[in-house]
Amino acid sequence: IASVENDSTSDPISPYAATKRAAELMARAYSTISPNGGGMRVTVCRVFTVYGPRGRPDMAVYRFITALQSGDRIFRFGDGNSTWRDYLHVDDVVSGLISAAVRGE
Repeated sequence: IASVENDSTSDPISPYAATKRAAELMARAYSTISPNGGGMRVTVCRVFTVYGPRGRPDMAVYRFITALQSGDRIFRFGDGNSTWRDYLHVDDVVSGLISAAVRGE
């Protein structure tokens, strides 16, 4: 099931989000120009919260698993309602990126 972002990406509020948006806009602009006037195809994939083998131990999924395995408490911020995330397994991300790369061919 594909995720749907509810937050606007046209007005980023952090330097990190601004650089991601700027890169998307640069790719789009570059795609419209070429010596032959045809441009190139550009596909943007917004991948986030990936988990799986060889994942970073500082990421939430691994911290939760480690805490559960050791019997430690898991802390949440606020009431937990505003911190939703979609978690993507690395195999699904790779499959999706390959599909996006070859779409239309």
